[in-house]
Amino acid sequence: MKFNNENFILFIFGFSLVIMILLGPLFCNLYNNNFYYRQYEKNNAFNELGEEKTKNITGNLFGFFQDKEELNYFNEKEQSHLIDVKNLFFKLRLVYAMSMFLFLISSFGLYFLYRNNLKELKAKISKAFMYSSGFVIFFIILLFLLSRINFSGFWMLLHKILFTGNYLFPEDSLLITLFPESFFISFGFLILGISFVVSAVLMLFLVILLLNRSK
Repeated sequence: MKFNNENFILFIFGFSLVIMILLGPLFCNLYNNNFYYRQYEKNNAFNELGEEKTKNITGNLFGFFQDKEELNYFNEKEQSHLIDVKNLFFKLRLVYAMSMFLFLISSFGLYFLYRNNLKELKAKISKAFMYSSGFVIFFIILLFLLSRINFSGFWMLLHKILFTGNYLFPEDSLLITLFPESFFISFGFLILGISFVVSAVLMLFLVILLLNRSK
């Protein structure tokens, strides 16, 4: 298939949609206090640190990520890692914002190309949504299978890719007390679960729509 301007715009449209589906749930739940508190109860952080102190630490951490306050409570190595995490979130926000911008621009581009043939426009957009949703579902299933084989190894590989500084801490450190491996497993299930459901519902809707059109 010839890769012309039309295909390029469709690719940008679909690719930006994939990024939005994957990153949207992350930023919607990144500061979800209820989720954090439920995990603190499960991993005994409330019992070990005290509920009020744990909530204060979490508030300080959220404030740091949002550029509202300096880090307290954590030691130098932990602060170094959290700075790396903050920088990662900043980059992901840029990617997310750029994907929304490209999604809007490519949407206008597609409308401009097919403004005289709205039926074709709907068909192109429907296919782009279906392919993007299918890719997200495939990607999530792949991540799930890799993590099920060896989550600890998968998690360490992810850290090696994303971070260049210190990311190994003793079991009794404040970071591990608050955020053990089980926390990230639950958070990953939440984020990817939302992305999976959104993609599955979107794909199901489009399949039903296409079947009704064929009748």
